[in-house]
Amino acid sequence: KVAAWFLLSASGCAALLATTNVITFDVASVPLLWVAPLAAYLMTFVLTFKRKLWFPRWMPQGFYWAASLGIVLLLASELRLSVPVWVLLPVQLAILFVVCMNCHGNLAMGKPSQPTQLTTYYVTIAAGGLAGSMVVTWVVPLLSQWLIEYCGAFLLSAVALAFARARNADENTQGRMSKWSVLLCVAIAFASVTVVPWAVSRVSGEVDSLPFVVAAVPLMLALRWASDRPVRFAAALVTVIIGMHWTQDLAVGGRMVERTRNYYGVYRVYDKDGQRYLQHGTTLHGRQHLSGPLKNDPLSYYHRLTPVGELLGQEGLGLDSVAMIGLGTGALLTYGDASRSYTVYELDPDNLPIAEKYFGYIAAARDKGIQLKFVFGDGRVFLRRAEASEYDMLILDAFNSGSIPIHLLTVQAFEDYFRVLRPDGLLVLHISNKILDLEPVIESVANAAGLYSCTKILESGVHPDADHTVWMAVCRDKAWAARLRSSMGWRRSQTARSELPKAWTDQYSNILGSIL
Repeated sequence: KVAAWFLLSASGCAALLATTNVITFDVASVPLLWVAPLAAYLMTFVLTFKRKLWFPRWMPQGFYWAASLGIVLLLASELRLSVPVWVLLPVQLAILFVVCMNCHGNLAMGKPSQPTQLTTYYVTIAAGGLAGSMVVTWVVPLLSQWLIEYCGAFLLSAVALAFARARNADENTQGRMSKWSVLLCVAIAFASVTVVPWAVSRVSGEVDSLPFVVAAVPLMLALRWASDRPVRFAAALVTVIIGMHWTQDLAVGGRMVERTRNYYGVYRVYDKDGQRYLQHGTTLHGRQHLSGPLKNDPLSYYHRLTPVGELLGQEGLGLDSVAMIGLGTGALLTYGDASRSYTVYELDPDNLPIAEKYFGYIAAARDKGIQLKFVFGDGRVFLRRAEASEYDMLILDAFNSGSIPIHLLTVQAFEDYFRVLRPDGLLVLHISNKILDLEPVIESVANAAGLYSCTKILESGVHPDADHTVWMAVCRDKAWAARLRSSMGWRRSQTARSELPKAWTDQYSNILGSIL
């Protein structure tokens, strides 16, 4: 009984934190999205530990449906397929609710009737919750290179439920066919997350939707088939955990060079079609030619045809002292000559070694004599230590997987930015985003701060080395804004002033109002 209590409590906490990681990594790390999973988790305690237990008959089978759907969503993430937020959030919360209801329902039903055992019961629950939290928060990011804790939470829950429930008679007498069914289920699950994405992506050339659709169907069927046998279901989950380590590597069709995970997310560096790519979470952060005369030319969102590339590559604009929040591959550092200096503010200290070791942009900038300075920490905090009017240009490119640091897009943040910018200085923001529409947000903040803003988009297909990208420029100089619009192709916001959202501040933000 003690083992069951411990595992049930640990698996519930693990499911809570794993779901929170999935949501905040891909949407935004804001309290609103921390509270929603916590509310679902606590609600399961309320429903199961009240005087009259609420635990519907369908709930035990609901666990297997929920776990299977969660694995399919994780497969979509591994294949860089973005699920709409209005679908992702309620589905993830529903999955968490059902999983925790099973864990806490069985925990409540296993409550000892003798008062002398209650101390052991509650201490075990507390210890289990602590253990589940520590494993997901501290241990997994050090040992795993992907979001293994999400699958692991389902596996731990399945094991805990098997401990807690009395085994059926037919499970005690499994014969040869049952062993073969386990092997067949494992084979289907493994093929669904490895062979199928690899084969479909080779035939179709797609990396996202088609491999996911073809792989998700047999994977869901295999997991549902395994749901009537705890051993078979656990075996299928272990197989998925092992196989999904290679899912994205096989689907992209390239050679994996490096995979690193830390507390800020998962980095992948891979080579494909003569180029090297940097991916952080589900977002591509840049690429570079491996050889040839264009080896050190900026690509992707930083190509010379992009809005930021045109600004940095054009002479006579007086953009000699540049600050950047966010490093990526370091592609922007190659613009300019020995007269230009860059100060890079980077939150994640692991980003610099990756950029220096696997990409050549930083070395190319140093060869040009460009002055480089790297500051590690929160960009907004460390900008406060800079001298007033120190920079001609500030580039904000610190988003990952649709996850945006809200505190960098507030009225007070813009005041910090323009304190370190010269009177004719320029703030440029990279706002390409699969989930959020940030243009009205920045327009509203700029208006509240008495600034001018404009937008420029580079559509996909203009150049094979340039990707679709959206940039905004904000300045306090009306002449600068007029020049951007008249001679450089930037435009005013397309949102009517009366329809702009309320300006974000350090005390107020509305992330849901910005969802596409």
